[in-house]
Amino acid sequence: MNVGKTIYYEFGKFRLEPTERLLIREDRPIPLPPRTFDTLVALVEKSGHLVDKDHLLERVWHGSFVEEVNLTVHISALRKALGTLDDGSGFIETVPKRGYRFTAPVKEFEGTNEIEVARRFRLSAVNEDVELDDEGEGGLARTENIRSSLVPETPIAVPRFWNYASRHAFKLSLIVVVGLAVAAFVIFRGKLNSSETSVSSIRSVAVLPLKNLSGDASDEYFSSGVTESLTNSLSKIDGLRVISPSASKHFTNLQDDPVGAGKQLGVAAVLEGSVRKDGESVRLSVRLLSTDDGRVVWASDTNDRALKDVFALQDEIALGLAEKLRIKLSAENGTDVSRRPTQNTDAYQLYLKGRYYWNKRTQEGLTKGIEYFQQAIKADPNYALAYAGIADCYAMLYSYDMMPAEIVVPKAKEAALKAIEIDDKLAEPHCSLAYVESDHDWNWQEAESEYKTAIALDPNYATAHHWYALTLANQGRFDESLREIRLAQQLDPLSLPINANMGRILFYSRQYEQARSQLNATLDLDENFWGAHYKLAELNEATGRDKEAIQEFARSLELQGDTELAEVLDKANEESGSTAAMRKWLEKTTERSQKQHVTPILFAELDAALGKTPQSLSWLEKAADERCPWIVLINANPNFDKLRGEPRFKALLKRLGLTDNPGQTL
Repeated sequence: MNVGKTIYYEFGKFRLEPTERLLIREDRPIPLPPRTFDTLVALVEKSGHLVDKDHLLERVWHGSFVEEVNLTVHISALRKALGTLDDGSGFIETVPKRGYRFTAPVKEFEGTNEIEVARRFRLSAVNEDVELDDEGEGGLARTENIRSSLVPETPIAVPRFWNYASRHAFKLSLIVVVGLAVAAFVIFRGKLNSSETSVSSIRSVAVLPLKNLSGDASDEYFSSGVTESLTNSLSKIDGLRVISPSASKHFTNLQDDPVGAGKQLGVAAVLEGSVRKDGESVRLSVRLLSTDDGRVVWASDTNDRALKDVFALQDEIALGLAEKLRIKLSAENGTDVSRRPTQNTDAYQLYLKGRYYWNKRTQEGLTKGIEYFQQAIKADPNYALAYAGIADCYAMLYSYDMMPAEIVVPKAKEAALKAIEIDDKLAEPHCSLAYVESDHDWNWQEAESEYKTAIALDPNYATAHHWYALTLANQGRFDESLREIRLAQQLDPLSLPINANMGRILFYSRQYEQARSQLNATLDLDENFWGAHYKLAELNEATGRDKEAIQEFARSLELQGDTELAEVLDKANEESGSTAAMRKWLEKTTERSQKQHVTPILFAELDAALGKTPQSLSWLEKAADERCPWIVLINANPNFDKLRGEPRFKALLKRLGLTDNPGQTL
């Protein structure tokens, strides 16, 4: 018998067998998508050493052109699958701008393929009582003996009744055929029932970005918008968890492995497909794939239809999917699924363009989004979703401190209230209204009521859970806050803001190491996300890692386009230390404030870091006067703890309607 040798690895509670493509934890296999498994093998083989991103991309994708986000997605999936070691540390370390290092201790062994397979499956029922010896050879010999003993060495005497049977061969043949047919039917029915049972058990779905087959890149907004609209329709189905489309967008370049994408998103099935818009016609083709075995569970191809039928097409898909999954829709639930926000296809296309630009989250994008939403309202004055879009844009312009509060907040409120007046079943305007009620008006009870209303209307609306979590954290209600941000992450597992703000909430609750791990995991998703670098800088500052704090602040500024200030900070940090860098930052910021608006919160943070308590308090009071969107963070942010005993700080918290609650390790 040809017995091959194989290499396998052990680390923590895991055993990795590359040849058999198995990852086992305590005798239980851990399923991984093919490229996630290949990534793990590449890291483990070079454990303790840096593995460059370029090497991993070449090793896993074999020369195919892919973006780095594909790799970070697989690294994130591995971290989730492996968890942490007994000491709380992770298995994989990120080396910024370079690659990754597998840091857990690894033991390498050489084994025998057939011996390991035999041991794992205990040779089924054939040799279940046979014990393999340590070397395996005796075990294999005994296995061969058992197998050979199943084959008789001498002919078996034929009983006389077979002679009788030969005279009735036709009758017996008929009986055998009928018996086999009955058996086949029973087996088939069993498999069919099993298949239907597995289909009806699907209760979580991710809608992957629909491919734009129009041949015109300018129609990208349409395929993106239909993806979001279809997701929203499916999210109205009670009992079906639908992953937010913003998470699925990370898989635009992974459509060659939709099942792997679904596994990483943690869903039972994925809906993939394409949209082709050609003048006044549209074709929408989708199929539902099980992430368990990759089979096609359900498919729908609408063929070419008039563009004005785009709403009906989405209804057909949502209702057809619910029927396939055996989800009974109540009259109200069915109405929600088929709810059409407008009958005007021109208004709908303008709305999709508005959402396309809103998702860019830049001042230019938000402003352009407002323009398209306003055009949609001109086409259909009762288009509630377009008003909700305007409210969202103005709320973000306030949140990012891009425009003065006195200009944008009233417009956000007006648009949100108008949307609710037209259609009080929309979650989005309630969410935007809640945001300005909390962060601008400091009306915490009203804000909480609006957030709860939004969540009740659409439990799958990740943004509502996300913003509500931050509002709870600002009040020091960290148990509730972490619960909400985890719900948001389940609905939108690859959202950069949600993942970064989970790190922020852990930081605010003084769970520093967990916060660091979460922020590093966010940077694994996208190492160029400035928000995660800024929050990591604040964490480093609070935990005494001053030099690293300046490095992260500088990196965040660089990613926001302020390379000049980033270089100033890096240079001062290297030459004179972190305190000198902070002073330089304050100096440059003061110079800039003579020419442009600078948020008072930044001055407050810099003065607090430099120990200039009276000045920091004055800036905080000015931020409250201006209704700065970040003033509500001071109650929870550990970097303001040094001011907490000051009477002026206590008075400021009272003015904000906040109770002094700095947080603690939960």
